[in-house]
Amino acid sequence: SLQFRTAPGTIAVVDGATAAEANRSVQTSTADVVIINSGGRTLSPEEQIQLAGWLGDPQVVAVGPKILLRDRTVREAGWVVADGEARACGFGLADATIPFLEVAREASAIGGDFLAIRRNQFLGAGGFDTSLSTTHAGVHMSLRLRQNTGGVCVVEPSVTLSLPDSETWTPSVSASGFA
Repeated sequence: SLQFRTAPGTIAVVDGATAAEANRSVQTSTADVVIINSGGRTLSPEEQIQLAGWLGDPQVVAVGPKILLRDRTVREAGWVVADGEARACGFGLADATIPFLEVAREASAIGGDFLAIRRNQFLGAGGFDTSLSTTHAGVHMSLRLRQNTGGVCVVEPSVTLSLPDSETWTPSVSASGFA
């Protein structure tokens, strides 16, 4: 079973409004664990530890928070893969209405807007695919790491963040070749 442990080494929050910016930020960081922040609110030190601490478990390859939209509906609480597509878990549901979304749990993938990951695994996997949005680049990175390592992704809903609504964001993406 998965266990929250002490984060493996140093933690840095890096900026990445686009996948290319996230790649540059991770490359220039010297931290062992990076938390990619695509422009949402600043994470407290406690929230950073809540996310990064899961990476102390060697099985865990990526960790993300629960992300809400301005209207307090869920944008994503991890991603699930079904029928060749990755879909944002909980999308459109009112916050705190589904108990399942309130507990730390495994997910198929984590979106790239807020993603805690070991820097060496991020770089070893080639970074984010810059042809994708940051969110979808994170999903593909998570799926690639799971496929290559046999590891798991974790959603930590004790860290809940709000992001502005985005007209270009979609709650699903092709998972072909990664699922």
